[in-house]
Amino acid sequence: MSQDGSKAAGAEYPGSEHVIPTLLNNTPHERETRTHFYQDVTRSVTRAVADGVSRQNVVCIFPELNMEMDVYRVGTLLECMRVMATALAQDGKRVKVCVQGSM
Repeated sequence: MSQDGSKAAGAEYPGSEHVIPTLLNNTPHERETRTHFYQDVTRSVTRAVADGVSRQNVVCIFPELNMEMDVYRVGTLLECMRVMATALAQDGKRVKVCVQGSM
């Protein structure tokens, strides 16, 4: 549900509890759309960690995180990292976030 009470536009798939957003032309994306991507990335990373992968290189490029487009929003990346790091820490994992300096 969006803030105004309407359902966010997306596709529902049988057997899945997730609604995949379909309207990605609006930038910045609605909070519900960004949350979908954050949760998707977090699920992938936590599953890999549970499978014993200790080092990962996560590539997440949807419109707001694609530096080649004119809608790049660094806040989206920071929000995504916060969600992922918090989920890992809640699972009892030690989390270290390294940020590359400007070039």
